Amino acid sequence: MAKWTRLLSRPAGASTRWHVLARDKEFAIADALCGETFPGPVEVTSDTDRLTREGRCPDCEARLAAKQTEAFAGIGQISR
Repeated sequence: MAKWTRLLSRPAGASTRWHVLARDKEFAIADALCGETFPGPVEVTSDTDRLTREGRCPDCEARLAAKQTEAFAGIGQISR
């Protein structure tokens, strides 16, 4: 399951979109699949209702879908 993240404290007018973490390392600067970098503390969730209501980054969604398809294709090749 992907971890969705966004800046914890957002300045007025900043995007409220959720992004998928490109790497999952605690206490590291967060980078999203779309290339977004989070310069400060982030909040992380996997709550799909909240994400649907508050919006997801379409670039992160597309890249996540591509990664999942690639992973499933690799599993299919191993099991043959």
